[in-house]
Amino acid sequence: MARPAILSREDFLNAGLMIIDSEGLDALTFRHLGEIMGVSHTAAHSHFANRGDLLNAITHRLVASMLNDIDLSDTTPRGLIKAIAIATRSTLAKHPRLIPIFLLLDSDSFAGQAEVLAVVSALESAGTPKDEIALAYRTIENYVFGATIFDFGSAPQHLAIRKRRYVALGHPEFAKVSGSDEAVGRHNDEAFVFGLDRLLDGLGI
Repeated sequence: MARPAILSREDFLNAGLMIIDSEGLDALTFRHLGEIMGVSHTAAHSHFANRGDLLNAITHRLVASMLNDIDLSDTTPRGLIKAIAIATRSTLAKHPRLIPIFLLLDSDSFAGQAEVLAVVSALESAGTPKDEIALAYRTIENYVFGATIFDFGSAPQHLAIRKRRYVALGHPEFAKVSGSDEAVGRHNDEAFVFGLDRLLDGLGI
């Protein structure tokens, strides 16, 4: 199939995300992007002012896609917060090398602003005292990102590493969930939801 004469913004975003996923954040440069796409390293400048602008655009697109995919079948405050938390984890699990970008985005271009405001609105609907809204949000945010970084920060070796840790403990309960990488992955997901539920219980949501 012939390469299109003019590459779109989406073409560059797709290629940029592919580079990050396969080679890591440091590999994403305009020069490497041009090499991958068979164009001059200056071509991306027609859509992005600089590398930071490109990274922000990639992150914004992922967050927008995540928000569109959130399961809203349970519209209670607790259900909405859980859906956002699980969707966030799922998105970052697919693109673990983007996690540092989510943590370092400038506030003026914060890709997750809509997500934050949705959680805050759910906290308000749940009756969280006004003077605890920011604290409650930060508690949820810390759990979601902290657990996700811990679970996927060493991807793609994360499951094998966790399995070795569990086996080394020599405890029968950990042996039950370390039979395979897939079993460890299921345990990771179950533990995330278990902890999230307990956290929301503690916040009275």
